[in-house]
Amino acid sequence: MLGEDLFTPTGGVIGDYSLLLEYLKKCRERGLDCSTILPSSSILGEIQGIIEHRSTRFIELVEYLQSVHGKNINCDVCVDAFQQLYRVKPSCEEAIKMLITQLTSWYLEILERLGYVKIKQAWRP
Repeated sequence: MLGEDLFTPTGGVIGDYSLLLEYLKKCRERGLDCSTILPSSSILGEIQGIIEHRSTRFIELVEYLQSVHGKNINCDVCVDAFQQLYRVKPSCEEAIKMLITQLTSWYLEILERLGYVKIKQAWRP
């Protein structure tokens, strides 16, 4: 049964979604449309297809999503959000990579809750 919190990050893959949340907050504050990074059937289907057709490691998904969807992230907003949280000014590429990592984790959690993928957590006993 699908719960109302299907799209709420749980920390099942990574424990920290603060950059993602700050980025979305800053988008709203600036009146920007950052909805292109939100989970959609298109993005989730794309990830599911990749996972079903080949064994894929998390970092490979991050790199793929960065190459395909990284252009949908506003660099200035991402750097500002990163700097606000961590008190360090990163390069645009560093900030976007961290945001994409959090997005990838979020997407995978959603797909797992929907029953489309099973996440192997090799680091856990």
